[in-house]
Amino acid sequence: MIRRVRRSLARIRYYSATRHRTPVNVALEWALPITMILAPVATLATEALVERSRTVDTVNGRLHRDEDRRVVATIDAPDAPWIEAAPVGEWAVDHTLVHRGWPLVSATRGEEAIIVVNLFDEVGVRTQLAADAPERRAIADTLNAAGHHILATGGRGATLQRHWVGSIATVMLWWVMLFFAAAIAIYAAAFVMLLRRGRRKERAVERASTGRCAKCDYDLRGTEYSARCPEWGTLVR
Repeated sequence: MIRRVRRSLARIRYYSATRHRTPVNVALEWALPITMILAPVATLATEALVERSRTVDTVNGRLHRDEDRRVVATIDAPDAPWIEAAPVGEWAVDHTLVHRGWPLVSATRGEEAIIVVNLFDEVGVRTQLAADAPERRAIADTLNAAGHHILATGGRGATLQRHWVGSIATVMLWWVMLFFAAAIAIYAAAFVMLLRRGRRKERAVERASTGRCAKCDYDLRGTEYSARCPEWGTLVR
């Protein structure tokens, strides 16, 4: 038991000892808080730039006219009420959600529902219906009765809804990715500097072995021992 405690204390002293601060360690220490600050900025930037649309609800139906020549809309569903009058047109409503953010969804915005009406006695389809158009009122009443309130209102009033769990997770992921990228860049720069330092040392050894100045490559052959290079001032070994 005592030996185990001593071993634990020795391990604590080892890991808590002051380490030599190299440029790489200093750069990593600075990269940690800097990437922490940049992570929310990257999250907001991707939320503003990255959009993914997804249709969440689609309803189809037909248009009829009753005995009073009023427009009546029905939904294409097995439990929809049967109307004996022949259809005078057909309609479709799509509701789309726009997901924002990357790599996770941090906010969602509801787009205005698209209503498409195809009247059989007209050429082409209608995609812009006035608010007081009988076809639009009939479709809205039918959708309200079926429980599709967002589609009935055309999707208007839908605001940007933030997903706080997704936002926090996105910030954490961006922090990890940015710090990982910074660490790769720091170690790559340190590796390049190490290669350059080794190359300079090789050139210095090569110059000194041939009687030249290790710094400026000045020819020192014939110079007395312990004299200095007239160009750089280094000692002649």
